[in-house]
Amino acid sequence: MTSAHHTAQPDQSTKSWLPVVIACAIAVITWLVFSSVPGFDFISWDDNGYVYDNADLSKPLGEAILYFFGPHFYIGNYHPVTMTAYALLYRIAGVDPGVFHTANLLIHLLNVLLVFWFAWLLSGSRLIVATVTALFFGIHPMHVESVAWVAELKDVLYTAFFMAGLITYIKYTAPQNERRHSLLVATFLFFVLSALSKPAGIIFPVVLLVLDLFTGYKWSKRTWLEKLPFFIVAFVLGIVTIKAQHAYNLLHDLYPFFQRLLFASHSLLNYIAKFFVPFSLSNFYPYPDAAAGLPVLFYIAPVLVILLAFAIYRTLKYTQVVVFGCLFFLVTIVLELQLIAAGDAIMADRYTYVPYIGLLFIIGYGLDALYNNSAKHLRTLGQVLLVCVAGFALVCGYLANARSKAWRNNETIAVDLYRKYPNVLIAAHNMGAVLYYKGQFREAVPYFRQALRIKQDYTNVYVNLANAYLSMEESDSAFAAMESGLEYAVGNYNEYFLSMGKDLFSKGRFQQAAKFFNRYCQLQKYDPDGYTALARCYFSLKDNTGYINAIDSGLKYSPSNYNLLNHKGYFLFLSGKYEEAIPYFQAALKDNPNYSRASENLAASYRAIDSVKNRK
Repeated sequence: MTSAHHTAQPDQSTKSWLPVVIACAIAVITWLVFSSVPGFDFISWDDNGYVYDNADLSKPLGEAILYFFGPHFYIGNYHPVTMTAYALLYRIAGVDPGVFHTANLLIHLLNVLLVFWFAWLLSGSRLIVATVTALFFGIHPMHVESVAWVAELKDVLYTAFFMAGLITYIKYTAPQNERRHSLLVATFLFFVLSALSKPAGIIFPVVLLVLDLFTGYKWSKRTWLEKLPFFIVAFVLGIVTIKAQHAYNLLHDLYPFFQRLLFASHSLLNYIAKFFVPFSLSNFYPYPDAAAGLPVLFYIAPVLVILLAFAIYRTLKYTQVVVFGCLFFLVTIVLELQLIAAGDAIMADRYTYVPYIGLLFIIGYGLDALYNNSAKHLRTLGQVLLVCVAGFALVCGYLANARSKAWRNNETIAVDLYRKYPNVLIAAHNMGAVLYYKGQFREAVPYFRQALRIKQDYTNVYVNLANAYLSMEESDSAFAAMESGLEYAVGNYNEYFLSMGKDLFSKGRFQQAAKFFNRYCQLQKYDPDGYTALARCYFSLKDNTGYINAIDSGLKYSPSNYNLLNHKGYFLFLSGKYEEAIPYFQAALKDNPNYSRASENLAASYRAIDSVKNRK
């Protein structure tokens, strides 16, 4: 595919300052649309893992950077450049969410300017093309997620390097320029930084091929050799990304390939539909219930995609712009179509951040062609459409501003999701969690119970439900909730019996605590901590029988544990059996020579024996 569209010389009648003014004006408009974002809080969706619960950010900067660039993954991703950016922001303001949100927004504004420049160069200095592409890139409601979510710093950051690389590449391949290899080197460096900011950047070399087709940059042995390093790096980082996804168990093989093809086709059409009609946006789009049978539209979707592809191909008879824009869109979104299922969502708004540039370029180019057409009726149509586009820009700005407010904090994002998908597990659970952390425990319980009706084996919900009951001082209900979850227990589920018992113990609710400690000891027979906790509980209850039974049960499975040995000796000491207590204190010190309490108890035993002898 060749084209002469974009290679036109700049329009000398256009004042050199006008594009700069318009680009800056678009950036200002974008800032106004997203002006509330710097005041948002962190949310518990990945912001914790990346920022406010990430101890790695507090390391010395040099040590942190070396760590990030080492074999370490974060939430299924390898993006050391992004993690370094988080570390730098942490140095500026600790875990102040305003600073992190402001960084996202500022990089988004930079991206607006880069997109304007990219469209300007690629279209042959067509102002309408650059304006439309940059404006809607900046304010499209589907791009809110990338800007308003701290965890998506990787999205705006990778895009900045991605677009910078495309700009230097266009300059490198421009026919009127000499092949300055410094531009190719810069392109490669921008690509590497992009791919190390977010794995989506690995598609960059394929986009270069799409640009070559559009610009008419001829392929030869030399041009393929130029791109070889790009493809090698992309391949290596692709393998690293798969390992990272596997490490976090994010790659799922829950659906056969045929169904995944249906999902991908349906998502592709949805992304296109939301480009024109950006309504019903969500921070989570669940998979359909395949077991209950997919809606007919899923089966029709591949046919519609084929028909759409044929219609796009037919446009080559008139222009190459449509095919170029659609290829740009498809190439940059194909990795996000869940043909290889990653995560639990079928699609996400943030995945359109770069791909929509291709569609916007088509719209901008079409408007420019009509507006500057020599035929009066087409020029008039172009003027009318420009007015319509301006109106749509107002709608998009309003919708983006309104949509951004859903990302203000955990509560707003949970309410928004539940309103749209009340029968989805993550929506019900999130609502319960938000109410729980607000201290509205009784209100949280129905949402947790709803989550369990949706997915009975989701063990985290049993724990949260039990904690809600404990907070209402309904320990029997909490215990019953934990018992129900035992059937599906995974990981460290049993540990929650111990932690809940400790919570009850700290509040002086010893009888209830003993119930949880007893159950933990039954489940974890070889853990002395459970018996120690249970013994202390009975001691506080002044139940000597329970106290010694707990100690003896623990020693049966952990006969050399210093804590239990000390408790056994202390029981004997309290019973006046000082000589019998001494061997237990000595055994405790043998297991842990630094255990001061056993040393004190041993000394007290010797003093007690001496006292008895002196009385005689």
